[in-house]
Amino acid sequence: MSHDGRASMGMHVQSNRIVMNSNTEDEPVVMTFRIDPKGNLTSSHKGFIVFVDSNYEGIVENGETWVCNLEFNQKGRCWYSKPLMKMDAEYFLDATKKQMLEIADCLMAENPESVQPYLREIVEGDLGRKVEDLRVELKNKDKEMMELRKELKDVRSMKESPEKDHEIEMLKSRIEDLTNSNAALSESAKIADIQTKRADESERIIRKLEEEARCDRFRSMELEMETKRRLLQIDTMNREMQSRRDCVNPDRIGYGHLPKYRLPDSQSRYALHVDPEEIRYAGFKGTRYSVSISRDGKELSVVQDDDGRVRCVDGTLILSGLDNYIPFNGKRYLKTDDDGTTVRIHTDGSSV
Repeated sequence: MSHDGRASMGMHVQSNRIVMNSNTEDEPVVMTFRIDPKGNLTSSHKGFIVFVDSNYEGIVENGETWVCNLEFNQKGRCWYSKPLMKMDAEYFLDATKKQMLEIADCLMAENPESVQPYLREIVEGDLGRKVEDLRVELKNKDKEMMELRKELKDVRSMKESPEKDHEIEMLKSRIEDLTNSNAALSESAKIADIQTKRADESERIIRKLEEEARCDRFRSMELEMETKRRLLQIDTMNREMQSRRDCVNPDRIGYGHLPKYRLPDSQSRYALHVDPEEIRYAGFKGTRYSVSISRDGKELSVVQDDDGRVRCVDGTLILSGLDNYIPFNGKRYLKTDDDGTTVRIHTDGSSV
């Protein structure tokens, strides 16, 4: 039997049933929560919205960053987070260097926008101050060189003497030293300018990556909305098809005026397989049931369930796709075991 077949019938395998559990992240994830346009405190992970678990007893504020465990809800198509630790100043003071590096890697991977302000502050702060200091020092050196050149010019205009020659040599030496120092400062300033340009380029790349990430999240939300819209269309089409089938043959068992199939007294514990997709039994009093089929296809288990996916009209179960599991070769009686709660119908019955 295929899984698709069971889904169309609203059934599941009676033994060794496969139940879809919620997906849970193996490792804690760093999340930054913000108020969304609907007024909810949310974040995002892998293209899906993240809510704070309603059972969490603590308080999470707008803009706070937490280390969380995540659990994916298949029905709601969203994540629920269980905050473990708030990443505030106290947390970082207690963190080791290795932990800090791991946190930084995680933040860059999950929330680059939360790291950018600090990166910008480092780039515009430390490098900017370094460049400004170098420029001030270079300006002072240039001023000092101009003063020395003027002093040298004044000395040369005076009458030459051994003392003046010595003084001139000393001034030349100082000028040469200042020239070398200025060259070194100019090289440092060039390097600082290159570093500043690289930092600006890094910031531009970060902004580009953030924009791409926002576009990816938007496309993911659009895809999710389109998927929900198409699923709704499919469900509406299925309902319309079922309604049309109900109107095609009002004399079918389970629709309109039901033919009266009387069971003999000796067959009161039997169900009647009257149609490829319908089974009638006097004990079916409800309007909704949950139905499962054994792996070997020899037994149906029927339990009254107000939320069940199988309809029952006048004691007749309407099982879409039943003939994929139990071939219909004409009307026949099927033996039943009814304990008042569960009706077990044996599919190897006898012809009417």
